[in-house]
Amino acid sequence: QHEEAVKQMQHTLELWNQLLMEMPDNRESLVQKMRTQEAYARILCLCPDSEFRNSEEAVRMATEAVSFDESSSDYRATLALAQFYDGDIADALHSIDLAIDLRDESEAPREEADQLIRAMILHKQSSTSIDEITEELEKLAAESDEQVDRLSAEWLSRLREEWSSVLDSK
Repeated sequence: QHEEAVKQMQHTLELWNQLLMEMPDNRESLVQKMRTQEAYARILCLCPDSEFRNSEEAVRMATEAVSFDESSSDYRATLALAQFYDGDIADALHSIDLAIDLRDESEAPREEADQLIRAMILHKQSSTSIDEITEELEKLAAESDEQVDRLSAEWLSRLREEWSSVLDSK
């Protein structure tokens, strides 16, 4: 059964490569090619069978996709994942932070996935336990927009008070 799955995966990857090679170079096809390439890069990172993982190629493909469309949060998130699996933790953290910053409100589920990727990167980067990261993610998920607005207003108020006292002392 495993051998059959391996054969199917090999065949699938061959089809992906063939598809990417045969796409024409017009603008519409390039958009589709980059989307396909980004999806393929994710497969190269996340394939359960290590025989098919190739983080170096995933970084190359995701970097090309980001170069094509720097405003794509999906491309940047895939680049972060590829960089993470390639061992480039600092760049992975930078890429996922950019991806999160690019997300808008309509992409909340994807931003949650990005936050999970970010937590995974931070865990690798530091001695933070997975329980602490999970706890932090649960807190983030539990906060409503109203709570965030209230906290922001309180923070701004305190900041104004501090600056007022600094300016008054001069």
